[in-house]
Amino acid sequence: MNILNVNQVSKKTTLGRSSIYAYTAAGKFPASVRIGVGKVGWVEAEVDAWLQSRVEARDAQKVTA
Repeated sequence: MNILNVNQVSKKTTLGRSSIYAYTAAGKFPASVRIGVGKVGWVEAEVDAWLQSRVEARDAQKVTA
């Protein structure tokens, strides 16, 4: 299992830090994992699955369009 910090998640998704936290708070992005005091990370496989779901949603719109 690989844990990504917010900078790594931002680079992987191209989302800004504030968007990552906002999407997480809204339940639209994988929940972070508390690593320590003031430190959180995201499970890389969950971030990858979220990205894949975005691609699949895009592709589903192409089929129905």
